[in-house]
Amino acid sequence: MTLASVDLGSNTALLLVARYDAANDRLETLANRYRIPRLARGLRPGGEIAEDRAEEAISILRDYQAVARNYQCVETVVVGAAAFRNARNASALVERIERETGLTTRVLSGEEEAALGYRGAQLEAPGEFAKATIDIGGGSTEIALGVGDEPRDLVTTPLGVVRLREEYIDAFPLSNEAFAAIRREIRDTLRNALPRSAAPELAIGPGGTPATLLALAERTPLDEKSIDGKRLSVETMRRTLEELRPRTPEELRDRYGELMEGRADVIVVGGMILIETTRALGVEEIVVTTKGLRHGAALERARRRAGYDF
Repeated sequence: MTLASVDLGSNTALLLVARYDAANDRLETLANRYRIPRLARGLRPGGEIAEDRAEEAISILRDYQAVARNYQCVETVVVGAAAFRNARNASALVERIERETGLTTRVLSGEEEAALGYRGAQLEAPGEFAKATIDIGGGSTEIALGVGDEPRDLVTTPLGVVRLREEYIDAFPLSNEAFAAIRREIRDTLRNALPRSAAPELAIGPGGTPATLLALAERTPLDEKSIDGKRLSVETMRRTLEELRPRTPEELRDRYGELMEGRADVIVVGGMILIETTRALGVEEIVVTTKGLRHGAALERARRRAGYDF
């Protein structure tokens, strides 16, 4: 069967079209799409998703529906992340999406997001050994630890790149004071959130932040063929951030083009979260992958349609 899966996050909206091989329990990627509605722009807990952000998200979902129809998908799964958990108008937006597109949005808890993200990202490194995933989003960062394809410890934190950027950064380039304040919050949050027993053999970095840092470091395109399975060390992340931090978002866009689309003002914050989390987990490098939450959501739904337990 062929399914579409949409990760409607706080910063990005990611589409996966995949064919599920029930006999071998495998997903084959047919298409990926990437857009940036930034639902969390200006959002604080208990606040509202702005009308223009909601309209942009619905427009993107309509475009994704057209892609799904072209591939004759049997279903389009939509999962909503931190922006939906934090906004007081989230229920109204979910109802509006269903009314205007026919799509049902499943709003995930932080733990559900961490678990599905783990199941999707670990497809990049299959095997029965201890793994961790670090999934950095616009409104939160989820960390999952497990063995093989099954997560065991699920951690959700408020370390979102959009939230931290809006809370601490008033101007660019990033000041020393803002840098120190962001780093302090990241370290304090991780110290309190991560299980003391965390000792993965391998850390996996899904999502835009690690992929972008890898593409910048290796001067490679931002696509799955160039990104998936490559390793990114903490030292390489640190050197890359040193190059990015003194520049304004406008300078980054001029210098790096489409690599900075929708990320120029948050990439340094994302890199800080990634470095500190990798170190807190006791590893010095990550495996980078474009696989993640949308893959986990697609796999879950496909297995259930095929009659498997999940």
